[in-house]
Amino acid sequence: MELKNDYSYIIYRKNDVTYINKKHFYWDRIQGHNSMIVKLYLVNLKLYYLVIWTSKQYGQTIITEVEKDPDWFVNLEILEKCFIKKYIPFVIEEYIAIS
Repeated sequence: MELKNDYSYIIYRKNDVTYINKKHFYWDRIQGHNSMIVKLYLVNLKLYYLVIWTSKQYGQTIITEVEKDPDWFVNLEILEKCFIKKYIPFVIEEYIAIS
């Protein structure tokens, strides 16, 4: 897989260094995924490893470090409100409906 100067993917290579593309739509998923929230914010880790597996056609696995983005932290309050005000009531209502 050629990642050099390809900014359409979650990672790209520049000067033989792999970077995370923070403008890619996966960036919010990476920072905001439930398990990542626990690892990055609640356990206060500074980084974790993103593993990207490609098919036989490309035949490679890419492992790169992802640092916690302190600017992204403000989104946690939005996620929390959504979870408490929207998701939990939805799940309760659906559970009651099928009971």
